[in-house]
This record gives sequence, C-alpha cells and structure tokens, in this order.
Amino acid sequence: MSGSVTSTGSNFIPKETATVPLFDHGYLYGDGVFEGVRVYNGRVFRLEPHLDRLLFSAHALGFELGNLSVSGIT
Repeated sequence: MSGSVTSTGSNFIPKETATVPLFDHGYLYGDGVFEGVRVYNGRVFRLEPHLDRLLFSAHALGFELGNLSVSGIT
C-alpha cells in the first residue's frame, strides 16, 4: 500500500477510503479527553499524575488507550 493511510483500529486503509458512520457519537458530539501539562527546563512536571487522569477520563468515556507509562513516553 503506498500513499497516505489511516488506522481503523487494527487495520490500515488508504485515507481516501476512510469513512465515519453518520451517527457515530464522537462525530456528532466531539467526544474527547484532554490533559494539559507544564514543562520546566525541558522536563514535564508530574507526568505520572497527568497520565493517570488521562487514562481515568478516557476509560469513563469508553476509550481504550492501552497501557500508557512514563517510561514509554520519556
């Protein structure tokens, strides 16, 4: 497969064939989880509590983000 692709869960497809179901809840209402972080001298301040809150909020909305860890990000 060449050109731009996108992910649909576990599959990669050409971006031109990607679709969103008309009544998809996230499409209709813009579901999302956000977490702001501060950086001091090039280091994220208290990253682990931010990740904990992000995972908790994502889980509450039914999102599965996998296993985020400080060591996997830094």
